[in-house]
Amino acid sequence: MRITELLDKRSIFLDAAPKNKSEALDQIVELMVQSGKIADTEAYRKQVYLREEESTTGIGEGIAIPHGKCNAVTKPGLAAMVVRDGVDFDSLDGEPVTLILSQRMRRFQWSVLMGKK
Repeated sequence: MRITELLDKRSIFLDAAPKNKSEALDQIVELMVQSGKIADTEAYRKQVYLREEESTTGIGEGIAIPHGKCNAVTKPGLAAMVVRDGVDFDSLDGEPVTLILSQRMRRFQWSVLMGKK
């Protein structure tokens, strides 16, 4: 699958200004919903927050990759958000996040991607 098939212009925000990690997560979830590929917003939001509780998705170098696998996803996709002034994301390197990339897929799609059926 090509990135152009996954990334929809409705799921891109180039001038985000979340005040904290929770607000950033809510905004990236809303971007995913706007692309029309999420059937149940709250079920998906819950999965994103549950994944974040396991361990931060702030991987360092100003990048975070929050995600969730859930059957509320109707079609795989990506969302991207630029936070010009950065936001505290509990990143592994302790630095603020300026780029948030999120992928969405159904549980089955995630299993196939990871080589598990």
